[in-house]
Amino acid sequence: MDDLDEWGTARLLTVAARLVEQDCNARLAEWDLTYSGLLLLTALLPGPVTQRDLGAALLLEDQAMSRAIDRLERAGLVTRTVSREDARSRRIRLTDAGFDLVNRLMDHHIANEQRLVSGLSERDRTQLAAILRRWGQALEGET
Repeated sequence: MDDLDEWGTARLLTVAARLVEQDCNARLAEWDLTYSGLLLLTALLPGPVTQRDLGAALLLEDQAMSRAIDRLERAGLVTRTVSREDARSRRIRLTDAGFDLVNRLMDHHIANEQRLVSGLSERDRTQLAAILRRWGQALEGET
């Protein structure tokens, strides 16, 4: 990589996020799953939600959300049904297979997240998480 001291904060964060996602994707490949797919499945654990609400919660555009759901639906991990409240809306829910897969992967995923930050001290991890939460909240307030 280039001289990191010359990079702006947004570029550093973007590269770090991409590296984390690439690592997670590689580790989830044996289950034919991506990191965004795992996030989507995890978001469905509390119960069915509309496709629009799911996209908003995961900060995904409609087209990207639709593609992700298509892939998970083909794999038999989610179902998409017409909403009773609004025939134009689709409700997404985990199948039994999707629920089982998420539960099997949670320990694996948590261990991988811990591995990803293992090069940081406990204090650095705590500070980084706090800073990212505050920054995310500040950015949400701008939109």
